[in-house]
Amino acid sequence: PEDPGSVRLWICTCANVQHCVDLGSSWETSPFNLALEHVAEQSKVREDVGVVMAIDQKASTLTRIWCVFETYRCKVLQLKMKLYSSEGKLNRMTDSQLKAKLIELVKVADIEEAAATSAQDKRMILQTIRETVGVSAVHASLKLQLMDMLSFIGSLAVSKDPLTGGKLKEVAPALKARGKDIWGVTSTEQLIKGLLGEEAGKRAAVVVAPAGSGKTVLAKRIGAELEDRG
Repeated sequence: PEDPGSVRLWICTCANVQHCVDLGSSWETSPFNLALEHVAEQSKVREDVGVVMAIDQKASTLTRIWCVFETYRCKVLQLKMKLYSSEGKLNRMTDSQLKAKLIELVKVADIEEAAATSAQDKRMILQTIRETVGVSAVHASLKLQLMDMLSFIGSLAVSKDPLTGGKLKEVAPALKARGKDIWGVTSTEQLIKGLLGEEAGKRAAVVVAPAGSGKTVLAKRIGAELEDRG
């Protein structure tokens, strides 16, 4: 930035003594939550604020209950979150083994199985979740939140129904070529092949999806494919 002194960072590892972390009497008073709420307040008057989650090669962040719970709190507080690893930023355009591993972990993530240094902390977090929104609702929110950052198609098949706890039905906007539904939970490459293959012919396709779901990314990939074909 033009003024490095204007940058403010709150880093958990540096802000808390790691071998003796004082989490307060409740999750609301924990340093983690207080920091997130402060950032949320700042985001109301500034656009250049947000949260960064550091991911190691084992993606162990998603196996720790405090980290998972903080991710959910970011969703509740409507905080922008970005994922970074030693490879750089992880997003929909990233192509790496770590991202693939992260997606698989997100699919099976279970906050009830997440680890915690303190058993009391884990009980406190789970009790809070069960008494408020419920475990299934948190699972659904977390998985859709993380998968939305990593894959605009994969998020359709990983969540649980907040009410029943069952897997959400794999649905998507209608996208047809010659009357045949070609949309499913699939890779970008397979989707493009379905749109541009011989079976699709020369008919137009209309893509309807919410903002941020990846329509522009898909259009750019299709444009690149058509350019390569000459």
